[in-house]
Amino acid sequence: MLTADIAGAEAELQRQRVSERLPEWREATHRIAITILELQRLNRLREKIRSEIGGDPALPAYALPRVLCGDGSFVGDGVYLFLQQAFAAGIIKSSEAQSNE
Repeated sequence: MLTADIAGAEAELQRQRVSERLPEWREATHRIAITILELQRLNRLREKIRSEIGGDPALPAYALPRVLCGDGSFVGDGVYLFLQQAFAAGIIKSSEAQSNE
């Protein structure tokens, strides 16, 4: 009985801590999501430039987009799932993602 009471008290304390820190968590998650979307937009731009140059010249600091959070074209990877969860939780809005296109 005492063990159940302790577990219940610990669970309540954790719920309180989550409630207190949730706004901070949501803000950090929002900033990460926006940063990822911007990085994907920049990756698409770099790939467009590389394509227009005509192949793979010795561009400095070149890395495949998938190494740098992708370009938004992969469905089901960790980045995609993170962004989907952020949308579902209302942390980012579709208008914020659309401005990334």
